[in-house]
Amino acid sequence: TSMVVHDLKNPVNGIVMLVQLALRKSASLPEAHVGYLKQIERTCSEMMRLIQNLLEIAKIEEGKMPVEYGVVSVHELVAEVKHEYAPVAAQNGRVLQTDVPPVVPDLIADRALLKRVLVNLVSNAIRHSGSPDIMLAVLDPGDADVVTLRVTDRGAGFLPDDLVHVFEKFRSVRRLPTAEPAADTGLGLPFCKLAVELMGGSIGVDSTPGEQTSFWLSLPRKSR
Repeated sequence: TSMVVHDLKNPVNGIVMLVQLALRKSASLPEAHVGYLKQIERTCSEMMRLIQNLLEIAKIEEGKMPVEYGVVSVHELVAEVKHEYAPVAAQNGRVLQTDVPPVVPDLIADRALLKRVLVNLVSNAIRHSGSPDIMLAVLDPGDADVVTLRVTDRGAGFLPDDLVHVFEKFRSVRRLPTAEPAADTGLGLPFCKLAVELMGGSIGVDSTPGEQTSFWLSLPRKSR
């Protein structure tokens, strides 16, 4: 897997470097061409995310994935994800919203790993749900020992027969009864499950066809 990932990264990085060189001369380019280059850059970033999922799934399954636990500010993390992915949502004709209580306990988790989980869930909702808006929310934990984050869309939802397979590797599930399987690697959601469980948390999905779908994850809060 490491060899495959290495061989995939090199050409993608080469594309990114060429695009960035071209964007440095964007003042002399037509506006439409600049837009195409930026779209290529975003697509390459998405490809790198998928490649990283492949490598990290292999590491987790082999017990070789390092986890750097630390105190994570939920407010800061959610704001960061929104800042980076609201433009991606807008590019796809969606709106990314957030809902966080004024006071939320810090988490004990690997911040980089947790961010990649949230990015996967948000990106999936943007690309596959068909929902006009996506909500990244934090539930009020009250006196609970965990903090729960939730990514909700108002898209078509999952077919009941497919819902049980959403966290299986290389299994692309459908969002509509008449839809073909999603054109996806089937690695994003399995990565999310493995990563959350590696950090001592839990993850799940609730879906009502034609109404909404919510992916949720719960992680331990900082000791009070």
